[in-house]
Amino acid sequence: MATIIQKYKIYGLKNFIIFSAIEIKRIIDRQILKTFSQNREDLIIEKLLTYKPKTFIDIGSNHPIKFNNTYRFYLSGSRGINIEPNQYLINQYQNLRPKDNNLNIGIGLENTIKTFYQLDPDVDSTFSKKQALIKIKQGCRLMNKYPVNIISLKKLFSKYLKNKSIDLLSIDTEGYDFKIIQGNDWSKYRPKIICIEDNCIAVQSYLISRNYSLKSITKNNSIYIDEK
Repeated sequence: MATIIQKYKIYGLKNFIIFSAIEIKRIIDRQILKTFSQNREDLIIEKLLTYKPKTFIDIGSNHPIKFNNTYRFYLSGSRGINIEPNQYLINQYQNLRPKDNNLNIGIGLENTIKTFYQLDPDVDSTFSKKQALIKIKQGCRLMNKYPVNIISLKKLFSKYLKNKSIDLLSIDTEGYDFKIIQGNDWSKYRPKIICIEDNCIAVQSYLISRNYSLKSITKNNSIYIDEK
């Protein structure tokens, strides 16, 4: 995928240095603390639950190991569902995490089909044509584009989990997070922990109104626990 030179051209010197420092921190965290999240969210989740999550759903899971909120738990025997519309990345899940249910779909407010723009670097991939064009002008490469099935969160629960309880719901979808949580039936499906990237006022108010309390805020994510 993106080479070091390409990343330098895309992000500029300042951000390239920042990303390099993050990568060094990631290597240290992985080797010493066995944490794979970007800012040790997996350790926070484990502490809040007082046990390793046994079941999880990871929406916008991206890479199966790097900066991943559920890989620590997969290593200890937890199993779950990884949702990733990027075909290149979901194929890596099939190889590296074959005991999970790995789905090449998207999650949204309603059931539909949308065009997915697969970019390089893959973290900039998006369902937004406008956003994709902006990223391409900034130096990203369009690797592919293709239709992806979108289903609501409540349909995901009903189809793949049925009556199973869920310990952890992780959401990281580059601005679509609020629409995703709006597509759930919170009277029926209540994850014990929600780790979500978008911490806007709308997301906070929505989850708090459904009896979740905000327990932790990291640089990239907010973590809520079910108080019902």
